[in-house]
Amino acid sequence: MQSYYLWPLLAAVIYALAAILAKRALAEGCGILRFTVLCNAVFFIFFLIPAAIVWQPVHWGQIGWPILGGLLFFLGQILTVAAIRVGDVSVQSPLMGSKVIFVALISLGTGAESVVSGVWLGASLTAGAVFLLGYSSWDSSRRT
Repeated sequence: MQSYYLWPLLAAVIYALAAILAKRALAEGCGILRFTVLCNAVFFIFFLIPAAIVWQPVHWGQIGWPILGGLLFFLGQILTVAAIRVGDVSVQSPLMGSKVIFVALISLGTGAESVVSGVWLGASLTAGAVFLLGYSSWDSSRRT
């Protein structure tokens, strides 16, 4: 087996650990905005290093796209942290897996890339997993 197959597994483990630690930090009194700003500062530092190594000229006519992407990322991060704070991490984390479905649908809708059968298979399996994980939480007495 190739070692690059282990990267998604490592990312999943790190995400689950980070979600649990984020829940703890928010329970101890860290605000959502403070948490998000600190996370973005760390992201900035880590992503600045590769950007400095592989520097390319900026196409200023296309600057709106990275700004829009950054704003949407920031909004998504705030909403994710709010979901972790309010809900149960064991429900929230699997639901975050549904983004695979949205990526496939948006790619198909915009025509940005052709969506191969492997992506559809992965999106379908993810949808099934999210459905099965959410099935146990359909009880009205559970808070999510």
